[in-house]
Amino acid sequence: MITLTELRCLADAQASFHILKPWWDVFCYYLTMIMLLVAVLAGALQLTQTRLLCCLPCKLEFDNHCAVPWHLIKSNINESFTSATPEIHPLRIQNYLHRQQYSYIDAVCYERELHWFAKFFPYLVLLHTFIFAACSNFWLYYPSTSSRLEHFVAILHKCFDSPWTTRALSETVAEQSVRTVPCSKSKTFLPSPGNMTELESKRQSMSYSQTGLETAGRESTSNVLDRREGEQAKSIFEKVKRFRVHVEQKDVIYRVYLKQIVIKVIVFILIMIYVPYYLTFINLEIDCIVDIQTFTGYKRYQCVYSLAEIFKVLASFYVVLVILYGLTCTYSLLWMLRSSLKQYSFEKLREKSNYSDIPDVKNDFAFILHLADQYDPLYSKRFSIFLSEVSENKLKQISLNNEWSLERLKSKLVRNSHDKMELHLFMLSGLPDDVFELTEIEVLTLELIPEVKLPPSLSQLSSLKELNIYHSTLTVEYPALHFLEDNLKILRLKSVDMGKIPRWVFYLKNLQELYLTGCYVPEPQNGFYSEGFQDLANLKAIHLKNSLSRIPQVVTDQLPSLQKLSIDNEGKKLLVLTNLKKLLNLRILELISCDLERIPHSIFSLNYLREIDLKENNLRTVEEIISFQHLENLSCLKLWHNKISYIPVQIGTLANLEQLYLNHNNIKKIPPQLFLCKKLHHLDLSYNKLTSIPDEIQYLTNLQYFAVTKNHIEALPDELFQCKKLQHLLLGHNSLMYLSPRVGELSNLVQLELKGNYLELLPAELEECSSLKRSCLIVEECLTMIPVTEFRQFSEQQPAFRVLKPWWDVFTDYLSVAMLMVGVFGCTLQVMQDKIICLPKRVQPSPNISHLNMSDMDSSAAQFLPPKPSTPPATVEMKGLKTDLDLQQYSFINQMCYERALHWYAKYFPYLVLIHTLIFMLCSNFWFKFPGSSSKIEHFISILGKCFDSPWTTRALSEVSGEDSEEKDNRKNNISRSNTVQPSTEGNLVRTQSLKSIPEKFIVDKGTPGALDKKEGEQAKALFEKVKKFRLHVEEGDLLYAMYVRQTVLKVIKFLIIIAYNSALVSKVQFTVDCNVDIQDMTGYKHFSCNHTMAHLFSKLSFCYLCFVSIYGLTCLYTLYWLFYRSLKEYSFEYVRQETGIDDIPDVRNDFAFMLHMIDQYDPLYSKRFAVFLSEVSENKLKQLNLNNEWTADKLRQRLQMNAHNHLELQLFMLSGLPDTVFEITELQSLKLEIINNVMIPATISFRELKNLKVLHIKSNLSKVPQSVVDVSSHLQKMCIHNDGTKLVMLNNLKKMVNLTELELVHCDLERIPHAVFSLNGLQELDLKENNLKSIEEIVSFQHLRKLTILKLWHNSITYIPEHIKKLTSLERLSFSHNKIEVLPSHLFLCNKIRYLDLSNNDIRFIPPEIGVLQSLQYFSISCNKVESVPDELYFCKKIKTLKIGKNNLSILSPKIGNLVLLSYLDIKGNHLEFLPHELGDCRALKKNGLVVEDTLFETLPLDIREQMKAE
Repeated sequence: MITLTELRCLADAQASFHILKPWWDVFCYYLTMIMLLVAVLAGALQLTQTRLLCCLPCKLEFDNHCAVPWHLIKSNINESFTSATPEIHPLRIQNYLHRQQYSYIDAVCYERELHWFAKFFPYLVLLHTFIFAACSNFWLYYPSTSSRLEHFVAILHKCFDSPWTTRALSETVAEQSVRTVPCSKSKTFLPSPGNMTELESKRQSMSYSQTGLETAGRESTSNVLDRREGEQAKSIFEKVKRFRVHVEQKDVIYRVYLKQIVIKVIVFILIMIYVPYYLTFINLEIDCIVDIQTFTGYKRYQCVYSLAEIFKVLASFYVVLVILYGLTCTYSLLWMLRSSLKQYSFEKLREKSNYSDIPDVKNDFAFILHLADQYDPLYSKRFSIFLSEVSENKLKQISLNNEWSLERLKSKLVRNSHDKMELHLFMLSGLPDDVFELTEIEVLTLELIPEVKLPPSLSQLSSLKELNIYHSTLTVEYPALHFLEDNLKILRLKSVDMGKIPRWVFYLKNLQELYLTGCYVPEPQNGFYSEGFQDLANLKAIHLKNSLSRIPQVVTDQLPSLQKLSIDNEGKKLLVLTNLKKLLNLRILELISCDLERIPHSIFSLNYLREIDLKENNLRTVEEIISFQHLENLSCLKLWHNKISYIPVQIGTLANLEQLYLNHNNIKKIPPQLFLCKKLHHLDLSYNKLTSIPDEIQYLTNLQYFAVTKNHIEALPDELFQCKKLQHLLLGHNSLMYLSPRVGELSNLVQLELKGNYLELLPAELEECSSLKRSCLIVEECLTMIPVTEFRQFSEQQPAFRVLKPWWDVFTDYLSVAMLMVGVFGCTLQVMQDKIICLPKRVQPSPNISHLNMSDMDSSAAQFLPPKPSTPPATVEMKGLKTDLDLQQYSFINQMCYERALHWYAKYFPYLVLIHTLIFMLCSNFWFKFPGSSSKIEHFISILGKCFDSPWTTRALSEVSGEDSEEKDNRKNNISRSNTVQPSTEGNLVRTQSLKSIPEKFIVDKGTPGALDKKEGEQAKALFEKVKKFRLHVEEGDLLYAMYVRQTVLKVIKFLIIIAYNSALVSKVQFTVDCNVDIQDMTGYKHFSCNHTMAHLFSKLSFCYLCFVSIYGLTCLYTLYWLFYRSLKEYSFEYVRQETGIDDIPDVRNDFAFMLHMIDQYDPLYSKRFAVFLSEVSENKLKQLNLNNEWTADKLRQRLQMNAHNHLELQLFMLSGLPDTVFEITELQSLKLEIINNVMIPATISFRELKNLKVLHIKSNLSKVPQSVVDVSSHLQKMCIHNDGTKLVMLNNLKKMVNLTELELVHCDLERIPHAVFSLNGLQELDLKENNLKSIEEIVSFQHLRKLTILKLWHNSITYIPEHIKKLTSLERLSFSHNKIEVLPSHLFLCNKIRYLDLSNNDIRFIPPEIGVLQSLQYFSISCNKVESVPDELYFCKKIKTLKIGKNNLSILSPKIGNLVLLSYLDIKGNHLEFLPHELGDCRALKKNGLVVEDTLFETLPLDIREQMKAE
């Protein structure tokens, strides 16, 4: 016996065709199973019970009936009259037959007189059931239909699971929900009247356009699907098309399904015709007349069929089942005939989804979809996506227009580092209207949006104070400008190319901060701009990021009240700084990347200056620092990222200095005078060459931040730990071998970095740093980690369904099993031992026996009338009375009394228990099997198990929640039992440490892996997609909740019914039973007293059963109370958000919420682990982990190899991103990244770690050069960017890569040569292949690139070669192949150093004779053009080795070609030549394999020349 809690997985229980079975097929299936059970039960009874009939012979026949023998009646009456007390004695009919004769009689009567229906009823039921089952499933196995159905089911599952389907439908729903903007908020542009004054023109709609900037307006499909999913969706489209063409041709599936339904209806009609009729032939008593007097002496027998009553009940129940089956089949037949099932219209879906091109289908395709709709309409809805030819374009359109709903915009609304609510929109096709509904926006950032219009509805953003416009074109309407004028405080403008400041900027009179990047600041000669800056009276800070030669005069002259000036000159030298003296009110000055070699003297006159930032200059000495002592307000000095080699002793004069930044320099020693600046609370000396820290550091009593990371410090002075206020201590990547226990004295310490040293243990005194948390202790894992036990696998602990069974369902399952055992036990006892034992009663004499007329008795010999006594009856004592009945007679009596006298409840009690229990089980598990709910549960169980087992779940929860108390206890126990651990070997020395020396608070759980392997990462990624699809599907309705409520109500009703009638009938189960049956003609007795052998046991079982049912019913009542008392259609993850810190886990509703409530009754841990996959934060973190941790440093080192240039090269191909571990391979010389999507390098990681890197090759879809790549300019020599057609913008930072010698920008959709290239003075080779260059007028700027020798402008759209190319006199290799050049200018050949010239695949018709000046030319190709003749001057270039002039219009080849004595390769094939000049023989280096020409032309050469060329 299998318990209910051990049900098999739902996915295994469902056949692959279950989605093609409508509810009537499922219902008929269950009816078929019940009919099969009826047949099996009847067959089992017939086989196990004896087939013998209890037959007794008839001694006397009267009127064709058995009668009592006359001589027995007469003798009985005579005895009664002669006795003192009249009494009727038993007739004592004796048959004188032995057991063998009775067996013979039973067998003959069974075969001859028992009706065939009574004998073969179980087999008929079995046969009918098999016919029904065969008819129901014939279409699934018929060869012409099964292949189509299997193909359809396979495609349907792929369509259902495809992320393409889910996202298409979800985006469609989002599109329908987009709010229509009211007419009152429509955008209206004000015209500009021609007669308005200058002041009035300020109020017009003004645009801020930046020339030269074109965004890549297309979004890659990776924003919708990744590459693998896109390919899968494409293949599904093809499969659906082929399947549709194949299936729509015929209607064989429809016809087969219709025929099998018709057959079932016919079979139902036939069964209903003959079964009810023949049911009346199943009788308990049978009159058997057989001629076997020769063997027994009797001809007539009275028989009893022991299975008659139970067969009647089973047959009646079977008829009811068949009626239900027939009505269901009739309904399905009417559905088939009434509905137009050979046509399927997607009209509703077209209206709902806006996919107007989804075609209607017909024939078998339509019929299958109709069947799938009966199971779940969602399947056809998802399937229809792959019938639409424009679904991909529609999906892209939806992604562009409707991706940004109000909810999503709210999710993008974050609080930035300045504690302001910021909305950052990047690379959109426009500005979503719902932006203006977010009234809480304080900062609005728009980046790479081609056309931005600020409508009047901008005024709704009452909190807007800051506007950032990056690489976008902005149009401002008058009402919006008026709003900005009053409210805007901060404005940031950024563009790639130099341009004018938009005029509307100068009308923002309340503007306080202005950031200009890439914008040209005009000189004061322009009156409008001069007046404009003067109008910005409230401007306090201005930031300029550009390549300026001097500080704009309008800034110093028109903004005297300026308090902050920031200039980022991008590496260009900033001159003429004397006008800084005019900014007397300046508080903050930043001169970044200005190539300053000394501190400007004009700074020393700015008495109010509080902060100076001279980052990324060329400062080598700062002796002028002594002059800072006059700046009494100076509190912050930033001299970082320079080349300062020492700190002058005059630093001690800056007594008011509070912050000092000297990191990223070349400082080797700290002077003691530095520590005279006792107000210092922030001191950064990281990334220098320090070897020690002076003891005088103890005087910095206010020090809170101290960083000496990346130096060569070997020991820390104990005086450092006297700085009690120290909160941040960064000592990483030094040479420390010991950490003093005095570190425990730093009670305020909140961050400690020790990673990258040679420490063997951590002092236990660290535990005294009460403010120091584990997350802020940066140290090797080997110093902190010990392993703890991991979770066991979910699949090994729990069966599939137990997570959806709360305690009451589990409890009722056990009760059901107990009741089932009661029923089975009772049935077993009844089949094996249930019987009654009967004895005849002694009858008292009748009072009127004396008046008996003997003549009357003669006339009614078959009727015995007891004599009437003359005196009142008296009690007669019976002693040792013989009944003279044989065993066969007793069997007959027992059987008759069992059927006639025993109460039906006593007979059928075990079967009733069995039926009730099966009904309870059916009600408890019906929602698992019902077609409308089973698919949801199947998906949920599958996803839940995977989510629980996923290592990502454990890692995510452990990172955000830390350890629970149990894990801490286990950890402490492990610590006490262990004494050593093995540290990590990656990049560190192998050391052994004592665990006793590790502070307990820093021992962390190692059960959570540091990284996920590839398989686990892919599985987790797939789980996120499945959860999204499942949530979208399940949250639509509450079918599961309704089903569960209904089945609970049914169980309660069933409980009440059982309690009602069982309590009333349990008293009918009695041990003693009085039996009065008229069988005197067979036995001579009429009254019997019987004992029911199972009565006492059945009474006990009945009482036990009632107890079980009562407990079951009370449990169901509690369940019903729980269902109606709690709000089960809403589920909040608030407790999970609070416990885990994952704040974006959404609340769910409907069926999704109900299932989670059910899981919580089992174990809340399941919903907690499941919630991880509802979080977008968790999903993004997983992607980042897969990006960073898939490729370890060891694995990357295994891929290192020497390339052709003898460089140690690492090639990464088709990864999802760039692993951070790449930067740990410091010996790397060449890095090649091919087909890596979204190459993003975090700002915290710099290529400067790869100090040996010389070559960087990126083949991806970059939109801009990563800043970290630019930072590597100090040692990078070659950079290649091969895009996939994505436009590469913002190339201005290439100017910093001054050491670059080779640059390749291939397939980057460039329309002009980047200006930044002209600043690369060391550039030797430039390759701009496969771009969109049409004009190259900028080539004149290449004249400054004195070292440029190779220029490749091939595979573009260049139509002409400008005259300025003649200035590139250093060129040696030039390629213009695959362009649209028509004229070859003569000035090209002024570049007389050219050795390689490729002009193939153009439209050139003429070669100028000036080509003869290229005396160094060795390779010349002009094939695939329209050249008609080659000038003789070409043959003066005697160094030519390769000449390609094939596929032109040449009609003759000049004999002067013989002058090219070094020629080894000649291509002249594809011209109109008729012969070859014999002067070709003078080209001694030219051989047959180097001559590309038609065979017929080769034969025109003299024989000796041909032999010469063929010779080796």
